[in-house]
Amino acid sequence: MAIVSEYKYIKTVDDLIFNLQGTCDSIDSLVDFSELSDEEISKIDDSIFDCSRCGWWYDNGEEADQDVSCERICENCWEEQQED
Repeated sequence: MAIVSEYKYIKTVDDLIFNLQGTCDSIDSLVDFSELSDEEISKIDDSIFDCSRCGWWYDNGEEADQDVSCERICENCWEEQQED
């Protein structure tokens, strides 16, 4: 399914994932989130996450392995939190 975006380089969910990863952009700044299907949202959730601490988008493999909270945070923020 094609994504509704004002940016011509974002046509698929894979394009969106590629353009979000490693940035602190919001999904809404790139696409109309309300136009995404459940399948597209699921694909995004299966690929990347928005760290709830620093706001950057990371590959799911970079999520901290912690059972203390249901927050999705990156390994860097988790390590900083443990040092405090």
